[in-house]
Amino acid sequence: MHRTLKALMIAALASGALLLIATLVLDAWHWRSYQEAQALESVSSGLEAVVPENPYGSLPTSAVTYLQLFVACCAAATFWVVFVVIPSLLVSRRVFTGPSAGHIVAAIVVGVVSGTVFALMQRLTPYIPPLVPFIVGGTIGLLSIVILAKMLPPNKSLERTREG
Repeated sequence: MHRTLKALMIAALASGALLLIATLVLDAWHWRSYQEAQALESVSSGLEAVVPENPYGSLPTSAVTYLQLFVACCAAATFWVVFVVIPSLLVSRRVFTGPSAGHIVAAIVVGVVSGTVFALMQRLTPYIPPLVPFIVGGTIGLLSIVILAKMLPPNKSLERTREG
C-alpha cells in the first residue's frame, strides 16, 4: 500500500502544479487578448480607448494566495487521479494482456477525458481557441498516467499479493 500512496501523492503533486501553472497562464492570456480586442474595437469605432480591468486582478498576489491555489489544484488532481486515472489504468491492465497495449489505451482515454474536462472548466471564449485548453488538459492527464504506470506495481491490482 505504501507504493500506491507514494505514486498517488507524486502524481497529484505533479498534476496539481501543472494545473495551477496552466490555469494561471491561460487566465493571463485570456485577459491580455480581451484587453487588446477591446482596445482595437474602441479605436475602430472612433471612441476613446477603453481598457477593461481584470476582475480577478485585484486579488492579492502573495505567496499565501498561490499556496492556497496550489492546494486546491492538488486536491482536484488527487480526486482526478483516484477516480479517473487509476481506474482507467487498472481496467486497461485487466482487459489487455500486453502491458504496453493497456497503457496506450489508458493514456488515450485519460488524455481525451482530461482534455475535455479541462477545456470545459476554462471559459470558452473567442480569445483562446478551444483546442489549446484541450491539449493542455490532455497533457496533464497524460503526465499523471505516465507517472502512475511507472510507479504502480505491474500486476492487475494496486498492490502485489504475497506469494509463498
